[in-house]
Amino acid sequence: MGKIFLAMTLIVLFCNVVLAKDRVLLVGISQYKDKNIKPIAGPKEDAKDMANFLVSHFKFAQSDIKMLLDEQATKEAIINVFHSWLIEGTKPGDRVFFLYSGHGSRLPDDNGDEDDGKDETIVPYDTVAKTGVGQIRDDVFEQLITELSGRRAVLVFDSCHSGTISRGGAATTTSQSSYARYLPSPEEFEQIANTSGTRGGMVDGYEVLPDKNKHSSRDLVPEFGDKHSDNLVGVVVFSAAQTGQIAHSFKSDRGFRGALTYTFIKLQENSLPIISELRKGIVDQIKDLQKNQKLDGQQQPMVECLSTLPLEDFPLFGITEQIPVIEQAVEFATLANADSKIKISIATKEGKQSYKVGEYVSYQVNTDTFGYLYVIIFSAKDQAVCLLPNPYDLKNRVNPGAISFPNNDKYNFEVTEPVGYDIVIALLSKEELDFGEKEIYTWKEAFSRLNIKELQKAIETTNKNLSRSNKVVPVKTQYTDWQAAITVVRAFK
Repeated sequence: MGKIFLAMTLIVLFCNVVLAKDRVLLVGISQYKDKNIKPIAGPKEDAKDMANFLVSHFKFAQSDIKMLLDEQATKEAIINVFHSWLIEGTKPGDRVFFLYSGHGSRLPDDNGDEDDGKDETIVPYDTVAKTGVGQIRDDVFEQLITELSGRRAVLVFDSCHSGTISRGGAATTTSQSSYARYLPSPEEFEQIANTSGTRGGMVDGYEVLPDKNKHSSRDLVPEFGDKHSDNLVGVVVFSAAQTGQIAHSFKSDRGFRGALTYTFIKLQENSLPIISELRKGIVDQIKDLQKNQKLDGQQQPMVECLSTLPLEDFPLFGITEQIPVIEQAVEFATLANADSKIKISIATKEGKQSYKVGEYVSYQVNTDTFGYLYVIIFSAKDQAVCLLPNPYDLKNRVNPGAISFPNNDKYNFEVTEPVGYDIVIALLSKEELDFGEKEIYTWKEAFSRLNIKELQKAIETTNKNLSRSNKVVPVKTQYTDWQAAITVVRAFK
């Protein structure tokens, strides 16, 4: 034989694909209640364009889309609709899309989690400019985004969150250069009021400039702590500018639009690139707009995948076959044994997740303790394939550090048909388990051999819709110290 073949396809034959929900919330604020806040050309149109794009290119239904425009987009409305419509209204595997187009700003950090002492914010319609009352902090969005884990979630923030101001045009000016999407902080408002005076309670005028100081790199892409980042699945966040840069509207062939929203749509109108290509395309197109003097400033968008499930090699929202993979990954990502201090991770050594049929894949596991390592694929066809140990590599007692395999020339992992997705689990146990003397097991055999009740429960729960027996295998819980980690690999022609 000489080879262990890796190409277990997750077959999508079950009802949750049909019943998967779509939920969209689009927020566009061009005019603000407080007249001290400069209006912006483009945000309402950004929201409307995005709605049309999602319907025509991603096949969202109009009934799946909620829009909050101008006076509708209060702080209370944004938070409440986000929670009820996007979070409570969906489940793992569903598609979720959020757009915020409007001003961003900063407020003094209120919980000590920012290196620069500032929280990044978005600016709802009812924000009070001089006090900052009504703004939504990045800490709030951190929690909201965490609750979206497991959905196929895309969030776009077409605003900026740092800048500085000087005396400039009136707050109601409509010149193109005034469409910087940054609201001065309360401290900056006080500063400009002291130098330029006020008129009927309004600041005479201000101009937004890039911030030359160093600040936290968060923008609205949250810096998740270990307890969040280890468990997040399926979330992609687009932010219009990096710290110290200003996001702008510009005059496009469709009228004034946000540069991020415009290029996001433009690049996906004719085809759906994978996320890594989309990121590069957005950055390159915005550079071209700046080079051709169609777009002010030097904004450089950020795209971040917050997911234990690899996303870079897939288009936004993945493809239909990815739905059960995400649902499984949510459960496996939370499979961690809370009573164990063992740390373990698994990744491909090639640094990618998509492999063409005929290519070879290898793995590296990192752990901080000794134990017995088991690497297993649970497939949809009632098969559990043991990658390690295997007939050609029986040694699975490992020491702390990096463990690579294949580690000899007797075998390899060749990607073969059928194409699809594999969830690969690395399990480290302090005690040797009765597992690994052969290559392929049934699920029942694997559960009995692994003899860890918590592992069985997680796998059975996440795969309840797979085409296999629903019989629960009674096993005696083995109270051993263990920990598990996952990666996902895709095979394609």
